[in-house]
Amino acid sequence: MSSKRGPLSLSEISFYVTRAAVGVGVPWGLAEDLARTAVYIARGGVDPSPLIVDALSRLDSQTSQSQLVFEDHGDSTELTTEGSGMLSVIFAAPAARDWMIEQHNSGKCDLSVTQLDVPDLAVSIVRALTPGTRRWSVGKSADDSIKVSLSKEQGADVSNITGHSGGALVDSSAWCIIQTYFAKCLVASTTESRLGGAGAGVNDND
Repeated sequence: MSSKRGPLSLSEISFYVTRAAVGVGVPWGLAEDLARTAVYIARGGVDPSPLIVDALSRLDSQTSQSQLVFEDHGDSTELTTEGSGMLSVIFAAPAARDWMIEQHNSGKCDLSVTQLDVPDLAVSIVRALTPGTRRWSVGKSADDSIKVSLSKEQGADVSNITGHSGGALVDSSAWCIIQTYFAKCLVASTTESRLGGAGAGVNDND
């Protein structure tokens, strides 16, 4: 049985996950989306660290890629990637959510996301990024593809679940990996970096 660490505050989870994602090359905006998802999962009483580490590790090892390809199949659209490689959920899920919002008024309300590396995380990302009271349908199919649809009906706002806000216990091994990725985004401590404003150097120019 794996050991647990914490409880960690939701702010701490957000802080480290954002910077861990940046450490493996994720753009800042998408890193914030991933952190928001980690907080969303933690608020539901579930440890987000294993799924987060799975997605980050696939990017870090370059076994997953960020290139997105939208294929129009007439009555439906598929989001995938080129070749037989795996598509990073960190890039694909926010893109799926954005596409659905942009296409909503055109009547194209069905999107299939295939070749995903971590399908289970995709569902949480789309739901965590749900704006306001739009009614979403997000689910994983038997082939591990993700089906996303957006109804014109209004539903409950699930973007700010607050049922478990006191912090979360996380898997110790997974959290150590997150901290390792976090360290990749840190600037090396040198005289020049301190004089330039990193940390509390001898010349504090904030």
